[in-house]
Amino acid sequence: MIALILSTICAALISILFKIFKQRGVDSNPAIVYNYLTAMILGLILSIDTSNGIVNPVAMEWFLPALGTGLIFIGGMIAMSFCTIRTGVVISSVASRASMIIPILLNYLLIPGSKKPEWITISIMIVAMFMIINKGETSKGKGAIAGIIDILAPLSVFLLYGLSSSFLKLVQYSISTKSSLTDLAINQQLSMVSFTIFAGAMVAGIVLLAIDRNSSIKMLLEPKNIIGGITLGACNFFCTYLLMVSMKSLNTEFLFPVHNVGVVVLGAIAGWGFYHEKMKPHQLIGFIIAAIAIFFL
Repeated sequence: MIALILSTICAALISILFKIFKQRGVDSNPAIVYNYLTAMILGLILSIDTSNGIVNPVAMEWFLPALGTGLIFIGGMIAMSFCTIRTGVVISSVASRASMIIPILLNYLLIPGSKKPEWITISIMIVAMFMIINKGETSKGKGAIAGIIDILAPLSVFLLYGLSSSFLKLVQYSISTKSSLTDLAINQQLSMVSFTIFAGAMVAGIVLLAIDRNSSIKMLLEPKNIIGGITLGACNFFCTYLLMVSMKSLNTEFLFPVHNVGVVVLGAIAGWGFYHEKMKPHQLIGFIIAAIAIFFL
C-alpha cells in the first residue's frame, strides 16, 4: 500500500513539473532525455543483487516488448508536456488517468481470470472526459485549429498512457507468475524491466534531439534543463517501479482506481490551488463525474 501511495504522488508530480518547467524556462525536450537517463540509472542500481549479479535484459523474453514500451513512454511524456502547457494540469491529469480504461479492457482480453469490465461505467468515463477536454468555445479561423489541437492533445495522452500501462501490466504478469522465481528475483527483474524501458525511451529521445533543428549543445548543458530532467526522472522511475511492485500484492480492481483517482485529485489541487486554472461549468461537472467513474471502474 505504501508503494501505491508513493507511486501516486510521483505520477501527480510529473504533470505538475511540466507546468513548473514552463514557469522556470526549462526546455522540456532535453529535460525529457535527462529524465530517462536518470530513470535508467536508478533502474540499473536497483536491479543489482550481490548474490545474483545483474539480470541480462537481452536474454529475457520481455526485452523487445520492454523496448517497444519505451517508445510509447517517450511519446506519452512528450504528449503530457505539450498537453500540460496547452490545456493545464487538471485536464492533462484527467486524460492520463482516464487512460486506465485501456489496460482494464486489455487485461480482460489477455489475462485469464480478469474481471469483466463495467461497460456502463466505462461509457460514462468516456463521456465525462470529452466534457472536460471540450472547452465549448465557438472558434473561427485559427481558433478552430486551436480548438482541435486542444482536444487532440489530451486524447493523445489518454491513448499513449493507456498503452504504456497495459504493457507494464502484461510484462509484470508474465514475470510474477513464474513459480521458479523468488520474490527478490521478481523485484530484480521488474527493476531491470524499468531500466530497459527507460533506456529505449532515452535513445529515442536522443534521436529526436539530433534531428531537431532547434536543439543545441548549449541547450543540453543548461543547468536548469539538467536539474529539471533529473527531478522528472526520479518521479518517473519511482512512479513506474513502485506501481509494478504494488501490482504483486494488490488486486488491479483496487490498485488502478486508487492510483488514478489520487493522481486526478492531486492534479486538481495543484491546478486550481497553485496555478489558478479555470474550468467552465460543464468541465467541472465532467471532472466530478470522471473522478467518480474512475473510482467505480
